[in-house]
This record gives sequence, C-alpha cells and structure tokens, in this order.
Amino acid sequence: MKRSCSLWLVLAICLVVFAGCGKVDDPQAVATTVPAELTSVPEVAATATAAPQVPAAPASAAQAGVLVAFESGTVNVGETVVAVVSVDGVGDLYGIEVHLAYDGDLLEVVDAESEAEGAQIESGSLLAIEYIFQNQCNDAQGLIDYAASQMPPSEGVSGGGEIARITFKAVASGSAEVRVLTAVLASSEGSAIPVDVPSAAAVVTVE
Repeated sequence: MKRSCSLWLVLAICLVVFAGCGKVDDPQAVATTVPAELTSVPEVAATATAAPQVPAAPASAAQAGVLVAFESGTVNVGETVVAVVSVDGVGDLYGIEVHLAYDGDLLEVVDAESEAEGAQIESGSLLAIEYIFQNQCNDAQGLIDYAASQMPPSEGVSGGGEIARITFKAVASGSAEVRVLTAVLASSEGSAIPVDVPSAAAVVTVE
C-alpha cells in the first residue's frame, strides 16, 4: 500500500483549486485592450537599494496537530467502536492525507461505503469533502490510506475538528492500537501546512 504521496496530494490540490480558472463566464477572464499611449514605458535609471529584511518565523511557531482517539476505552468482541481522526490549530485547511496503522488481528474496518470496492472509512465533518483521491483499508496489513479535498468555491477552514471517522469491529480480545503514521495538510493555495503527528497510539481494550 502506498503511504507516502504528499507531493502528489499538494499537486492534486493545486489542480483542484485552479480547475475552474479561465472560463469564459469568469469575470476575471475578460479580455481588455491597453491604450496605445500606455504601451511604451519611459526608461527609469536603476537605483541600488537594500532588500527589505523579512523576519524569520520563530523556531517555536505552533504547528497544526493530527491525532487519533477511540470514542470508548473498551469494547466487547463482536461489537463496534469508533476511532476519530482530528486536527487542531490549523489555518486555511483545504485538503488532507492521512495514513494509519492498526491491529488487524483484533480489529476489522467496517465499510462506510458499500457501493465502492473494498472497505472505506468515513470523511469527517470539518471539511466539505467533494473529491476523494484515496480511501483504502487493508485488515491483513492493518493499514488505512485516506486523502480527500474540498472543491471550489469552498474556502479553506481554520481551527480544528474531525477529518475522518473509522468504525472498527472487534474480532478478538486484547489491547488494540491505532496510530497515525503520516499526515499531510494542504492549504487552499495547494501548499503544505506544517503538521505535528504525535508518536503515541490510541488504545482500546477488547474484552
């Protein structure tokens, strides 16, 4: 399973955001005529000036955080439990990509989209998801790959909230974990947003 396609996501967001640019009915795409008297610009002698100094971002600048947590700490074999993937402290969020690992021997992903092939997870409520690039689950490998984006004219979202929900069915007793392996957040301009992924896993006890 592919778990490292961050560049692909950023490029895809760029295509999504600018997909509608240049249409005939776009008021910004109307052709204009430049008056003849403005086509020639008088030459101006170049003057050496010092480049303005742009302050560097502080090393301790806050990053957006992506984490996963179970809605319940215990579950019985045969029952279901939900794990929520969320983000906080983010600005201008437009697209997301997350890769997770879980104990496939103890948990099985419950398919959230029966019409699609394979098992799918559910999109969260933070973004108005209109395009899903990737949504794959593999119980044998214990891996989940999910990437999705908004579409114009939706605007970027700031703050925090759910970006995905995973319903698991408990199939064997034990201490089951799920963790975020990697995460990529993309802005409305298609640029990557700095993100922090905790190393700790979410744990549920299957009884």
